[in-house]
Amino acid sequence: MGATGNEEIYVHAASAPVDALQQIRAVANDKKPVLIIIDPLFRLTRVKDGNDYAQVTAALEPLLVLARETGSHVLCVHHAGKGEREGGDSILGSTAIFAAVDTALIMKRTERYRTLSSIQRYGEDLPETVLRFDPQSRTVSLGQAKEQEESDRIAEAILACLKAQEDDKKKGEPLTEARINQEVEGRNAYKRIALRSLLAEGKIERIGKGGKKDPFRYCLKDSCFVVPSTSKGHGDKNQKDGASAEEDERYSCPQGSEETEQPQESWGQEKVLWEDEV
Repeated sequence: MGATGNEEIYVHAASAPVDALQQIRAVANDKKPVLIIIDPLFRLTRVKDGNDYAQVTAALEPLLVLARETGSHVLCVHHAGKGEREGGDSILGSTAIFAAVDTALIMKRTERYRTLSSIQRYGEDLPETVLRFDPQSRTVSLGQAKEQEESDRIAEAILACLKAQEDDKKKGEPLTEARINQEVEGRNAYKRIALRSLLAEGKIERIGKGGKKDPFRYCLKDSCFVVPSTSKGHGDKNQKDGASAEEDERYSCPQGSEETEQPQESWGQEKVLWEDEV
């Protein structure tokens, strides 16, 4: 938050007394703080049943009055529930907690990231954004949106995969999208986004027509080559490099969706059509 260490920060580290709210009010009137942090919420409010809407509402009302009358921002730290619940439903306990606040900050821990998002009564919500921790300064800062962060990570992994393929003299040929999906960890939807971004940036090249006989293949910039085909009936068409914009649009995988979103029968019909045309 930009603190330099010269700010007046008062910490009460002990069990919350019975008259905790009255004591907080007295300190707020005396010190005029801009921020009051309560951690964790239920240890201060001493709610017996965190799922009881009426009890939680009554316990939080004094905090709302405290914020309104003192002008201090009151930040209450609370826990998330178990399971895959999203948004306000991820907050542990009664929905009265979510209903009482102006902004809910949702922090998550995933396999690779810790992320932060917001649900706000006023203004625009913060999308799920990666948190970056600097071990030297011991500070946390916001990175990019999770989707962008994951796409960038996967793009680097794809480049490393294609570089390893190029360095391997025994393999050496460009990789299909299906092979890249096998070699690189992550959701296929993000891999498609990363591939298209790398193509647009000119870091990789793509050859092939995108059909069953000649699928799209990828390699590093200026490293692609075509293996001559000996199949009968196609003449030298199999050796044609690249694909037209119309073919690209028609046969490339849709961005931002999983494979299962496209019915299998439709893909099969399109592939047969392409072969007949050839």
